[in-house]
Amino acid sequence: MASHTGNTPLAENSDYNNGEIFFNQPKSLKRVLDRYVRQRNTFLATTVLLFVACIVLLVCFIVLKRTENSASPADGICNSLGCISNVAEIISSMNFSADPCDNFYNYACGGWERDNDIPDTESSWGQFDILNLANDNVLKKLVKDPKTKLIYKDNAAVQKAFKYYETCMNRSRINDQGAQPLIDLIADYHSWNVTGNGTWREESWNFTTAMIAIQRKWYANPFFAISTGADYYNSTVNVIELDQSGLGMTKDNYLNNGTDDEK
Repeated sequence: MASHTGNTPLAENSDYNNGEIFFNQPKSLKRVLDRYVRQRNTFLATTVLLFVACIVLLVCFIVLKRTENSASPADGICNSLGCISNVAEIISSMNFSADPCDNFYNYACGGWERDNDIPDTESSWGQFDILNLANDNVLKKLVKDPKTKLIYKDNAAVQKAFKYYETCMNRSRINDQGAQPLIDLIADYHSWNVTGNGTWREESWNFTTAMIAIQRKWYANPFFAISTGADYYNSTVNVIELDQSGLGMTKDNYLNNGTDDEK
């Protein structure tokens, strides 16, 4: 604040009141200061947000790194549960008493053969058979679970699978029907004199016609198997293949008169 007397002209950016002069800031300077304040606030807010984002990213990186280290090999050794389980299975399948230079197969697989006898219902047994059995057990739990049936109530294919399983497991109905469904099926193919129903006629029965019908509808291979595959001489085309049918085991199992160990 300053006094002013006389005829000295006042500046354009000042106010005069009762002999006192008040100098005002230029409007351009005020705008500059306002812009500076806004920019400073924006900068501070951006800095805080970036700092928070960096902290979050750092925490995520640490968590992911710890998870990766727990599942990845440390010093060349995998200590995860899956690795330990697989290693234990491999070790139990080996036979360390065998000399690998003399019989490597016995050294690598002797333990598995020792602990896994061929079931009485199977002609052979291996890892894929065990895997199939595990898959069958999973499917069995699914088809017996009412919740699964409810979830797939609108899926026609899944409902057919449920119906198929329930029909096969309905033992009381199977026992009540006895052999009648099989007799009816035989009758659909011009009967059979062994069934004793007296409807079979040699002059009206044709072997070729019956085999074609059975193969087409039931995909059964009583005497020979029919399939398609690539031509051995031209892999760009497929050919119809005819092969011998089988009873589940090779002919050696039926013809050889040896001991179980030899088989």
